Formats: sequence, C-alpha cells, structure tokens
Amino acid sequence: MCFTGLIRIAGLFLVLPLLSSATMAQRSPVIIPGKDTLPLRVLTRPFSSVYETAQEDAAIVEENLPAFQPLYVYTAPQVDDFDGQTGWYEVGSDDKGTVLGWMRAEDVMEWKQAMCLAYTHPEGRQPVLMFGKRDSLFDLLQASDRAEQAESLLNTATSGEIPDDFPLISMEPKRAVFMFIEEQFYLLPILSHEPIELDGREGRLLQLAAATTAKGGRGKTTLEDKAFVESAAIASTESKSVQDLKIELVYVIDTTASMQPFIEGTLRAIEKMAGSIAGDPDIADNVRFGMWAFRDSLEIEGIEYLTKNYTPELQDATAFAATLGSVAEAKVGSKGFPEDVFSGLDKAIAETAWSEDAMRFIVLIGDAPSHTKGEAWNASGKGSEEISQLAKDKGIYVFSGHLRDFSDPRKEEFFDLTEQQFRKVSENRDYASTGREAYYSLPADDPAAFDAMSDTLLNAMRDLLSAARKQGSVEEVVAFTAADDFDTSGSSEEEVTVEQVETEVAGLANQMIKAALVDWIGKKDAVQAPRDITAWVVDKDLADPMVPSLEVRVLINKNELDSLRTVLQELMLAGRQGQMSGTGFFDALQATSATLSVTPEQIANARTLSDTGLIPEFLQDLPYKSRIMGMTSEDWNNWSQDQQDEFLNDLDAKISYYAAVHDDPGVWVRLNMGDDPDAYVHPMSLEMLP
Repeated sequence: MCFTGLIRIAGLFLVLPLLSSATMAQRSPVIIPGKDTLPLRVLTRPFSSVYETAQEDAAIVEENLPAFQPLYVYTAPQVDDFDGQTGWYEVGSDDKGTVLGWMRAEDVMEWKQAMCLAYTHPEGRQPVLMFGKRDSLFDLLQASDRAEQAESLLNTATSGEIPDDFPLISMEPKRAVFMFIEEQFYLLPILSHEPIELDGREGRLLQLAAATTAKGGRGKTTLEDKAFVESAAIASTESKSVQDLKIELVYVIDTTASMQPFIEGTLRAIEKMAGSIAGDPDIADNVRFGMWAFRDSLEIEGIEYLTKNYTPELQDATAFAATLGSVAEAKVGSKGFPEDVFSGLDKAIAETAWSEDAMRFIVLIGDAPSHTKGEAWNASGKGSEEISQLAKDKGIYVFSGHLRDFSDPRKEEFFDLTEQQFRKVSENRDYASTGREAYYSLPADDPAAFDAMSDTLLNAMRDLLSAARKQGSVEEVVAFTAADDFDTSGSSEEEVTVEQVETEVAGLANQMIKAALVDWIGKKDAVQAPRDITAWVVDKDLADPMVPSLEVRVLINKNELDSLRTVLQELMLAGRQGQMSGTGFFDALQATSATLSVTPEQIANARTLSDTGLIPEFLQDLPYKSRIMGMTSEDWNNWSQDQQDEFLNDLDAKISYYAAVHDDPGVWVRLNMGDDPDAYVHPMSLEMLP
C-alpha cells in the first residue's frame, strides 16, 4: 500500500524526555489553513535531521531520517515571514501529542492532501517516465510526435549513456512484474496536480515524491545510479520463485433449479484434470479448489440456503471431485429470474480460506443476474462495482461464465443485465491497461460447449504450473501464457462450435493468467522501485493516452472511513424520509443535523451538499467528480423516483463496501510507528468515493 512506518524513527523515543499523558493530551497538530479539522503534515527530505530545539547548533535527536516520511506539524513557521526554505517546523509522529523535535523548513515539504499514486498493471503500457522539471514534461505532452519522443527517451534512459541535459531523472522498472499498492506498500505522495488534455482525453500532470519500504531502500534511485539503471532496464528476470507457483481456484456457482447440468459439467472437468495430473505430484500438490454455492433469499420456502461453502478448507482435485459429486440443485424454483449472485461472490472473496502465497482465481458460473443494489433480496448490499473492487483489493482474478438460456423469452430480457454485471465483476487488476474483462458467454443448452469452456480453463491452469517448473525465467513463463489479440467476449448467438469455444477461452484464460502471474511474481520478488526523489509525471501512457499508467489514491484512516460511513448513512436516512414525507431532501436532512455536529441553519443556508458542513473535509479538493459534493436541493426535486432510488442505492452499496474494508486487517497500513490502529490508512481508489 502507500508506505509503512519506518523502524528507524523508533530510536527517537529512546532519547526524547518522557511526557506525561496529561501533557501529551494538551498538544494537537496545527490545522491546515482554511480547514477546520485536517491536521497539517510534512514529508521529510532525504538525509534530514530532527533537532532538540529550533536552532542550527541544537543537539540532533535523530539524523538521516528516511526520505518522505509523513510527520504531523505541531508548530509551523509564521506565514508573514515564511519563504518555504527558512524557519522551523515542530513535528510529531502522531496526532496524539508525541512531539519528536524540530526540523528545518528546507528539510521538509508540506503535504496538505493525503493523496498518493499507484502504478497500474504493466500489461499493455510503457513504463512511467519521471521528469525533473514540469516544463520538460509539458512540452513533450504538447508535441505532435509525443509517442516517438517518449520511446526515444525510454531507450536513452535504459542505455546507461545519459547526456548532461537529459530531462528524465528516474523511471518505473521495465521488468514483467507488478507492484500492487495493497500488497507492497510504497509511497508516491502527490505534492501538486493539475488537469491536462491528451488527445481529447482528460489527464493529470502530477508532481510526486517517491519512497519505498523495501530492504535496503535508502538513497536516491535516479538515472545517475548505474546499478538502478541496469536493474530498471532489464526486461528479463531469473527467478526461482516461479517454480514454487501455487494456484487456488474457487468456483462460485448458481445452484438454483435448472443448474444441475452445469454442476455435473464442472465435475467432469475436475475429474479430467485430476486424472491428467495424477502422475505429476509436483503439479497435483500445487493446485487447490474450492466451491461456494449461491441461491436466493431464505424467504423462499424450501430454498435451503442463501450461500453455502462446500470447502471450508481448499481441496486437491481428487477430493474436490468427491465434493462436487454431493452438490445438487435446489428442489424449488426462485421467485423471478434474478438470484443473489453478489452474495455468493462476496462470501467467496471474504471468507474463502485463501493462502498467502498462491495465485487466486474465482470462476463464476450462472445464467441469471444478481439482485441489484437496494433490492431487499441482495443480502450483500453491494453492487458489481463494489464486488469488483473487493476482489482487486485481495488480489483475486475473476472469470465469469455467462450461460444464456434461449428457451424462455422471459429470461432473454435479463441477458443484458447479466452480461453487464458479469463483465464488471470480471474487471481484474489488468483491466485499466488492457480494457478486457475475463468474461465469456455461451448458450446454456449446449453441454459440449460448456465442457469445452471448463476443460480449456483448467488446462490453462495445469499448463501454467507445468511451464513454471520447466522454464528458466519469469518472462519465459509469462510468454507461455501470452494471449493473442482477438475477440474473447464469447458468443451471444444460440449456436457455437467446440473449436470456437476452445480457441476463444484459451485466449481469454491466458490473458487472465498472464496478468495474475505478473501480479504474483511482483509480490514474491519485489523490484527496486524509484525512491528518494521528487519528479513530474503524467497519469497516462505517453504512447497511448487511453491507457492509464498511474491511479490516484486517497490515504484514508479508520476514523475518517467511519465518519464517511456515518455521513452516508444519514444522507440515506434523510433521502428515505424525504421520499416518504414528500418534503425536500435538504429539509429532511436538517432533522439529522444534530447527530452530525452541524446546525439546521447551516443546512438551510447551503446551496450544495458540500456547503452544509456534512461532507468530511478530506473529500474536498480531490481530483475527482463527486456525485454528492455538488448535489443541490433542486437536483433532488427534479429527479424521478427511480433516479432518487438509484442515488440512495449507490450510497448504500458504498456503505457496505466501507464496512468490508474496515473489517479487513489485510488492507490497512501504519504510516508511523506511533500510530494507533484507528490511524492506520487504506489507499482508497477515487472510484470508491461517493
């Protein structure tokens, strides 16, 4: 994720005089000018020191601090005579009064918004180039031959022969691995940002700082560092870790009435795989299977269960085949066509006994859409967007098999909704750069086509494990899984051939597996990311601006997440009350103001929701288009009942997502050694903000 607390700072507590709890309670950080609650923080520059007092000849409390460590400000230079370079900051490791000492203004940079950048998946794009000056990057972005110039800069940067006036100072490594921010905590804090247009698309010009917590992660990694250049330029990686590759594959299957043929088809595929790997224990021991079944609301008499985990512990192929043999479809039908697909996926993502060192896959199989956000029978409370993000957060790649039943015209009415949902949950970590979901559709009445899809998917997994044990480098294994560039969306027609399914699913499976493998290797063999520098970047691929190369994240702590969830709950309540009573949304909101520490007058005098004082300050000034910030009373009154419901259902789904994030200890990181658990941060995607 973005940057763990740095161990060396712990030494400060050994030399600082102990403060009484009463004294510490009296100190609070400086508030950012123009804000009411947001504390001011600074980032330390490389090789800076903390002094006992605000004097050059004062005793040094700690020297050579880790670069770009975030610290809280307890005393800031006076604005009247502050030029950004002279003066002193009194800093602390937390917001509870743990003051460390004083730092020179020239040794820190103010960090007024807790925003950072995350690399997108490297599939389908060039490495991020980091410029020393804004104007050098801006001029390149305006050039008609931008792509050619960018390619030339990349070639020069990796050649090891850097001219004196070269505009780049560093770059993202070229290796075929992926540093996912939720799993390898690196910090790319945003110091400034501005919008820019590239080929008709909106982008962002950003100044960042770069830090890492990798072992040995001290010292600048610029293009002047030949060891870094050699490492960053190498596109081949010898690694024994691929020989330890493990796969965990969990099926999430609709087991309502009519699904028995597909349960049996999955069993046939597993039995074939078990037979094919029986003679190779190295492969058999490194693939495990699981099964979650989903049906519908327990309000339906005889439905038996909403979701069911058939594999509390993941199983080898032989044991899993026996488990599948015990799975049967429901004896009663659902009421209507949608099922509770999202609850099945939600449970599989959160409650499967995943191991830490395996590639994780989910295979969704169903013929109906899920109950949507806001529907009473959607027990998860989430939508496809929230389910997709939860899978990404946990490093799970989802393959969706959509069965189209052409036998009933009423079912055809739900084809589009099912496809929309199944595609969204299959937008895996590589989607931003490849634009491809791991989604496939085929006619439900063709068992041979279903068998071909299941067999091909499992064969791709088996062949990957086999290749990992035979190949010498990461790239050879990655190349083994490379997908050709062809349509892999499946067929919306009533007839397909087995050969068509085998070819298309092979390409789709290899695309997904390749992305997951690059992800897994990056987790196992951490590369040397740029560090201890400040640079200018653009968040799009310089060769193809349609492809994002960097993604903005907000470092949100548990207290802030709780406050955001509370606000959304009150907005939901006000909206529902307004609908029932016929009063305006802002009128209903005034009744809830007491629980949110704002006055009814503030709400009554507000033009937009952002003016009410209800919206947490950390959401303000972020580079994203918020649906709630600019909402007015007129907007609400002009919406139809369906539009109002859609707005409130979106809020409800976000609340459910925030609850899942809050309760998952694996997605929270400590920025400073003195932080309490409530101050741990999660790098929230802007897409998941309301």
